[in-house]
Amino acid sequence: MPNDASSTRFQSVLAPWMDQFLQEKHACGYAYHEPIRILHRLDDFLVQEGLTTVELPRCVARNWLAKKPHESASTQQQRITLIRQFSTFLLRAGYPAYMPDSTLAARNPSTFVPEC
Repeated sequence: MPNDASSTRFQSVLAPWMDQFLQEKHACGYAYHEPIRILHRLDDFLVQEGLTTVELPRCVARNWLAKKPHESASTQQQRITLIRQFSTFLLRAGYPAYMPDSTLAARNPSTFVPEC
């Protein structure tokens, strides 16, 4: 288990791993500002769901990743990307984690207009 005094920022059972994940991203030079906010929303959701084991189950992840009526496809894609990265981290640490398919996100209608 990662041991980090800053784990109090997150509240879910995955809090220590979220902190370790962010430390790894920062060590690689990523600022990771928006993903931190998304990770906090995931953490809140995991607390509400009552997750008590160190894992990221498919049903929990899929519920959190479902497109919200008020959000764009690109916002949903940001959440999917973060879950894919965090799941990869958990899997490397030896914990079960759902890896969403990259095609899970809703598609934005094309805004490309070719020049004639």
